[in-house]
Amino acid sequence: MNPSKQGNRRTLKYTEFKKEFGSVACAFLVLMFISSCGKETVEKPVSPTLNVITYSINSISDSAAICGGLIAYKGPKHIEERGVCWSTHQSPTVLGNRTIDGFGVGEFVSNVNGLLPNTHYFIQAYATVDNQTTYGTIVSFSTLASSP
Repeated sequence: MNPSKQGNRRTLKYTEFKKEFGSVACAFLVLMFISSCGKETVEKPVSPTLNVITYSINSISDSAAICGGLIAYKGPKHIEERGVCWSTHQSPTVLGNRTIDGFGVGEFVSNVNGLLPNTHYFIQAYATVDNQTTYGTIVSFSTLASSP
């Protein structure tokens, strides 16, 4: 046996290893080497992504408007609630006025009622997943003056 030295390690050629340790050990070593040569694939957990888009306001009257949005989501949980929320303040939340327009992903339409005439509102789409609410862009509009 004529091992070569590499630093403090000793390396053996295949034929020298076979002579020293036998055919069974050699076959085992070859199988272990072959099985470790493949690219190891480890699935990384997918980060949930939730996109909420607020659509523009349509059919504005003195007391109502039509809005809606689009919910795009990829994750392990489900959309528990979606809709729009509005306020006369610049930051509407689901704790104030809101519609509930179902659950899940996709487009939805919201009928916003009970608005005051000639009033400026801020509105945004929302979606709730695992008790966490994500909001879309805030859109503003004004209701029409009431008819005499």
